[in-house]
Amino acid sequence: MSYIIGQFIGLLTPICSIITPFLKKKWQLLVANVLINVLVILNLVLIGQFGSGSYLCFVAIIQSFIALSHTKKGESVGIVEGIIFTLLYVGFGIFGIVTAPDFIPAINYKNMLEILPILGALAQMVSVFVRDEQATRKWLLWNTVFWMIYAA
Repeated sequence: MSYIIGQFIGLLTPICSIITPFLKKKWQLLVANVLINVLVILNLVLIGQFGSGSYLCFVAIIQSFIALSHTKKGESVGIVEGIIFTLLYVGFGIFGIVTAPDFIPAINYKNMLEILPILGALAQMVSVFVRDEQATRKWLLWNTVFWMIYAA
């Protein structure tokens, strides 16, 4: 039963990701981003695929809450935060890849696909850092593209 619920959430997530760029305000984009990342984590846990994607979504949720705080105060995100989150995304992405049960320590098609969540997470990170809503939408679309290719 949990697998079926996970599959349903898996269908709901891209729909939300495609609708998100049509939201008007930055805070709406960030709240939708939190919701999408929660849905992705639930999807991955329920279908038994907890790995690098789950770790990256968890970091994205934290980053989105921090960005919401900055947006509410009218502040810009600092360069130090950018460096920290870049390291977190790359680090958790690599950790998820090498701790995956089917990890093969060689470059192959499966391992190369595991880079897509990292690229998606980095696109999401940039979307949070930019102040312009239009640029945020473009980076969120790149995030969606990377995740959809990964999930296909």
